[in-house]
Amino acid sequence: DTTRFAVMGLSRGGSEVLNAARSFRGAAVQPTAVFALYPGCEGWCQTDWPKDGPTAVHILYGDRDDWGKYRDSYGQCRRLAGGKIAFHNIPGAHHGFDGRSSGTFNVAGQPFRYEPNAEAVEQARAIVWQALAPAWGLR
Repeated sequence: DTTRFAVMGLSRGGSEVLNAARSFRGAAVQPTAVFALYPGCEGWCQTDWPKDGPTAVHILYGDRDDWGKYRDSYGQCRRLAGGKIAFHNIPGAHHGFDGRSSGTFNVAGQPFRYEPNAEAVEQARAIVWQALAPAWGLR
C-alpha cells in the first residue's frame, strides 16, 4: 500500500532520513512520517523536510546520549523542532538504546557509551504508534 509508509533511520541512518525529502520531490506519494533515532553522527543535525509539509518528522534522542551531545547534534536536532518536526527527549536513554549490547567507543581519546534500554524502546514504539495509527486508521 503505497499510501501508507514511513521512513526510519538510526544513528547515521537517522541523519540520512532527515535529509531524504529530496528523494521524494515530485513523487506521487509521500511518507506519512519520518523517524530519526539519535541522528547526527557527523556532528550536525539538519533536515530538508519542510516544517509545514505533508510529512511529520520525529527526532528521538536519549537525554544520556553523550555522543549526540559531544558535537551538539543533540542540541541542533532539538532546535529543529516546530511545525511538523517534533523532538522527543527520552529520559535515561543512551546512544543505541534499541540495540542488544552495551559498551563504549572512543573518539579523540574520549569514551562514549551505547546501551540498550527497554523502557526507551517502548517509548519510541509509542511515539511511532501515536504518529501512524491515526493517520492510517489503525486501532
